[in-house]
Order: sequence, then structure tokens, then C-alpha cells
Amino acid sequence: MEHERALREELQQLARKRADLNTNKKDDTKHDSNGTKEHAGEPSNRRSVLDRLGDRIDSEAHVSSRKRKEWNEYPSRNQSERSPVDWKRNSFRANEFVKRFRKNERNGTESHVKLRSKVTKPDAGDPSNEPCHEENEADIEEKKHRLLAPHTHKDGMVRNRRLFGSLMDHLGKAKKRIERDTPLFKKQDTKKLQVGEKEKTQSATIEKQARKDSLRLKYERWIARLELDNKEQQTRTKLEHLQKTRKIKHLAHFLPTVSSPSLYYLPRLHTKETEDLVEASLEACQEKIAAQERKVETNLQQIETEIKCNIEKYEKLLKAINDDTLPHENDPIANEDPLETNQKAQPQGPQNYHPHAFLISLKMSQREFVPYHSPIAQEMFGIYALLCGSIGLLCMALFFSKGFATQKNVTMEFSMVLCASFLLGFATLFLFLWAEIYV
Repeated sequence: MEHERALREELQQLARKRADLNTNKKDDTKHDSNGTKEHAGEPSNRRSVLDRLGDRIDSEAHVSSRKRKEWNEYPSRNQSERSPVDWKRNSFRANEFVKRFRKNERNGTESHVKLRSKVTKPDAGDPSNEPCHEENEADIEEKKHRLLAPHTHKDGMVRNRRLFGSLMDHLGKAKKRIERDTPLFKKQDTKKLQVGEKEKTQSATIEKQARKDSLRLKYERWIARLELDNKEQQTRTKLEHLQKTRKIKHLAHFLPTVSSPSLYYLPRLHTKETEDLVEASLEACQEKIAAQERKVETNLQQIETEIKCNIEKYEKLLKAINDDTLPHENDPIANEDPLETNQKAQPQGPQNYHPHAFLISLKMSQREFVPYHSPIAQEMFGIYALLCGSIGLLCMALFFSKGFATQKNVTMEFSMVLCASFLLGFATLFLFLWAEIYV
């Protein structure tokens, strides 16, 4: 019993270790999922690649544009702080309209000037439509002459030449600037390509290292679970063997019946025949226990060899990972969980053990080694069944006909019914025994 108690405590400790391994596995899967989310494109506080390599990209304009709240703020070209510009106050038409409106408010009058358009016809009585006589005819002629023949005017020709010269000068400067900045642009493009290639190589190496670490952790966890499974299966088989041997030793001092289900009994007073049967039963139980021990040893060796093979397989994979040779992603051996396969293939443990299986096997074994001798011969079962049945039926017939008693007697009737029931019961028992032997 103490050995069984120690094995049960060991099983409880192994179950706690298994629960700890499962919780560690869940935590690792959560950590991996969070890492993949960050890698998938969630916002992080990392700087850009050019910032890390020394070429800082100036993004202050974008930040300042996001932080702007007023509609009239506009950034300067040289990124310096300037006062906000009010576009309403700089608009000439808006200022004129505001001045006129305020002047009318101060005077208490309201102007009724209608707006001109191409669609509406102006009124004749409107004073604003009257022609202005301030302009002279000489000025009008000069304007016409200037518009019709600008090349004949000396000032216009000088102005046009100056404008054309400034335009050509600007185009020449732009061309020289482009020629000067072309190698700088090429250098910038090559640097961007180098930065992109460097980042690709760094991301590939980081991904490879992360996969190696995850596979190493997974294989180490599987090896630990296999070792734990080996210990658990061995302790379970030992515990089952101890329980079976204890039951066999307990039932070895009793004698089973021939009928099924067999009943174990112990005579009150032993005869020489019953003592011989008990000794034979003890010898048979000793042989049974020895055979059971041999079977348990073979089972333990088989379990140990199977789990050792699985451990060696995953140790080889772990060694290959340490040697910078990763397995394929779709490899079934690398992605197979050994504990789940062992649990599916070999469901073991005392919870799957049927309680009547041991009794049936013990009954069959003792039926072979210890033959049971009944005090009544087996050939007489049929005769006893016929005799008891006929007497019981006769008693029932006498009870119903009342031929043996003229007056009513309750005691006699009750005794007659009791005898008839006992006789019919024994008749059915002998009939079943006879049918089991001969039929």
C-alpha cells in the first residue's frame, strides 16, 4: 500500500509538471502572435531607415501640418516660424467691401447699387452707368496706338528685351543647376538602393533567427514532454501491476463457483479436498503474478524504447538547428507533436481500466488450474429439476383444490404455498445448471 501511495503521489507531481508545460506553451503562443502582429504592420515607435543610417528625413513640415488648427496658418518655405496670414484682410475686394459697408453703417445709409452682369441690362437712371468725361481723346488715341502697335513704341521694345533676357538667364541658370545636381541625385538613388538591400538582408536574418529560436524552444519542450510521458506511463503500468497483484493475492484464498458470473466463497470448515483446492489456487496465483510481472517488464521496455526513439529524432532536429540547417516548413516530422500522437495511439491509465476485466480473466485462469467439484453430481441436475418441479406443482394443485383439508386453515395454506415456492425455485436452479452444462 505504501508503494502504491508513493506511485500515486508521483503521478500527481507529473500531472502538475504537465500542466506547467501546457501553460508555458500557451504563453509562448501568445507572445508569438503579438510578435507577428507587430511585424505585420502595427504602429511602432521605431525611426525610419535613413534616420538610423545617418540621413535624417526632415518630416517637421508633416508634423506641423497635422498640428495646425486654424485655417489661416500656412508654413513658410524655409521652415521658419512666421505669424499666421489672414487671407481675408489681404483681399482687396473684401477690404473695399468691408470699408464701404462700415462707412454706410456710420452714415446710417445703405447703398442700393446693383451688380452688373452679362445677363441683366443696367438701368438708365443708375448714376454709376453714366460715362466718365474726365478722360481726354488724346489719351484714348494713345492707348489704341499702344495696343495696336506695341513694337513701334520705344519703351515697350526695351521692356520686352529686358523680359526676354531675364527669361533666358533664368533658363540657363536652371539648366546649370540641373547639370550640377544630377550626380547628387544619382548618389542619393544608389544610397537608397543600398539602404533597401541592407534592410532586406537584416530582416531576412532576423526572421531566420526568430524561426530558429522558436523551433529550438518547441523541440526542447517536446523532448521534456516525451520524458515526462515516459515517466508517467511507467508509473501507471507499475501502479496497475501492483493493484492487480494485490487483488490476485486477496482472491487466492477463496474458491470460485463454476457458474457465471462466478462467486468467490470460503467454506466455514475446511475438508481435505477444500484445503487442496486452496493450495492449488495459491500456486496458480503465484504463477499468474509471475507471468504478469514478465508482461509488465516487456511493456516497460517497449514504452522506453519507443519514447527514446522519438527523443533521439527530436534531438537530431535540435542539433540540425544548432548547425544552421532549418527543416522545411511543411515537414510533418518537424511539426508533429509527439505527446498528442502518443495519447491518440496509446490511451493508457487507470481511468481506462474496466473493473470487471480482471475478475473475468481471473475466473478463466482459475477455471483452468482449479477445477471445482460440486457435492451433487452434474448428471443428477436434470433429475433433481424434474423431481422438485413435479412436487412443487403437486403442492400448488393441492392448495388450489383443497382436497386434503375440509375446513379452512390459514397456517396450512401458508405452509403449502411456501413449500411450493421453494420447490419450484430449486427446480428452476437445477434446470439452469443442467442447461449450462449440456446445452
